[in-house]
Amino acid sequence: MSEWWNERGKDCIRLGHRGASGNPREGENTISSFEEALRRGAHGFEFDVRRAKCESLVIIHDATIDRTTNGKGKVCDYTAQELEEFDAGFEDYIPTLEEVLVRYMETTTRLNIELKESGLAQDVKQMIEKWHVQEQVLVSCFDSDDHDNYSDTSWDDLRVFSPSIRTGLLVGLKKVIRCGDSRLTEEARARNAYSINPHVSVTYPYLIRKAHACGIKVISWTVNRPFTIEQLKLEAVDGLISDFPERLL
Repeated sequence: MSEWWNERGKDCIRLGHRGASGNPREGENTISSFEEALRRGAHGFEFDVRRAKCESLVIIHDATIDRTTNGKGKVCDYTAQELEEFDAGFEDYIPTLEEVLVRYMETTTRLNIELKESGLAQDVKQMIEKWHVQEQVLVSCFDSDDHDNYSDTSWDDLRVFSPSIRTGLLVGLKKVIRCGDSRLTEEARARNAYSINPHVSVTYPYLIRKAHACGIKVISWTVNRPFTIEQLKLEAVDGLISDFPERLL
């Protein structure tokens, strides 16, 4: 499988976190936010996928629409069409996964799809294959003992994508404490993962070196401080995901 971007040896990949969510955060996971990330110099962006009531796959981080829209209630209680009626920031709406894949399918934009619910993998895979965007995407999720309050996924969910679609193992503090750097790289190799995606707080130099020795990329997320960005670049991190993608230049 080829590299995920075309600047190998020149620069790490630059991705916006939920688009350009720091500009301001109210506009996350919308088409406007994705376009803003690209305007600010990102190669692509990370976004979150959930299932709506009608079985459609929609792009939103939380299990409810309360924080990011002018509505209230659970995502799964609305159809995708109903979700489009809410203001998700700057009069934009909650898009579907299919809409985003179609919009960027004939571009060089890199798309990091995060699964926020278990049971999505097969449908996401079929959607990726339907629009022939395998080379553009990286699918990631947290493991069952490390996910945030908004997710119930497992790294096992990613098995359906291998080997034709790149996968990334999302890693937080709890997972690093339980596993350690060596175990993480072993897990990634066993699952044929393209990358380990640790939170900035646990993107240690040893983890980067250990992963690289095994042919695994390291893509760090929520890297927002300029000093940390430069430090991780010096450590040869492969990718950076930021709320402020312009800071990654």
